[in-house]
Amino acid sequence: MLAPLLFGLAAAASSMHTGIPVFGVSGVDSPSFQGSTTGWTALVEGGFVAVFVGQDEVEAQFWVDQKAEYLKAYNPQPHTTFKEENQVDLALGDGVGLLIFRDKNVAVMCRNRSNAGVWADLLHSAIVDIPAPWPSAPNLMSNSKGWVAEAPDSTVHLAFQGGQTDATPSLRFTEPPSRLIAWDGWGRAAATDIPSK
Repeated sequence: MLAPLLFGLAAAASSMHTGIPVFGVSGVDSPSFQGSTTGWTALVEGGFVAVFVGQDEVEAQFWVDQKAEYLKAYNPQPHTTFKEENQVDLALGDGVGLLIFRDKNVAVMCRNRSNAGVWADLLHSAIVDIPAPWPSAPNLMSNSKGWVAEAPDSTVHLAFQGGQTDATPSLRFTEPPSRLIAWDGWGRAAATDIPSK
């Protein structure tokens, strides 16, 4: 009984995308990392893009639903052409000023003056599928001088919420943060909540 369950979980995990590179996609500016449940954004010519990589399809769909609710004044309708041409699970918007899509665990929103669909095509083609485990969460270690964040080697950006940083070149805290978020190069975030004392 356990073997079929483990096989099913492994198959489901392998069907998820690794993510979209946060650096190096042509025309996409440097990323601005948001929260672990909100993804990252970047400027593009004529607008911006927002990208979220979830651990599963449910997380990505929740992100899409939030964006659609936030933009309900624009009444984003299904975009069947983008969905069929790119074989994604869901596509919404007019493809001109707005296009939101979800492909498995990756969700993208493109807002633009005239080319949202072009940027959506570009980001969809940038999705990476490689065997890379989900990043580990960062840790907060205490020492005689305060607290120091330790992030996995795969981290390209480390964010924190709350706390008080020390006036040093390295990231050290005199008061501990409430949360640490480590981002890897595929746009995946792993967070650690720090209990208050």
